[in-house]
Amino acid sequence: MLRTNTCKVSDCDSCSFRPPDPIPENADTWELWHSAVTQWRASAFSLIGLDYNAVYLIAETVGIQITPSILKKLQFLEHKALEKSREEAKTSGKQSTNYN
Repeated sequence: MLRTNTCKVSDCDSCSFRPPDPIPENADTWELWHSAVTQWRASAFSLIGLDYNAVYLIAETVGIQITPSILKKLQFLEHKALEKSREEAKTSGKQSTNYN
């Protein structure tokens, strides 16, 4: 987790700004999302979506079996990331590639 310049705590695990751990049934999805979040298909002007060929290869490499449930959760995260990217592009007047 990145700390801001105003953070005075040296131990991130005890920091009050630390995000909660995912619930156990979402742990594989969260791990896969963070492993594959750089695998976007993009056009000249915008993000299109995740490259699922790469996502499946990463899942195999890290030992996660993509079940229908995990796939739906990944697609939800992808959808939210694309919404955020498009919204940032509208407000800034240029394409955003921030997907986190």
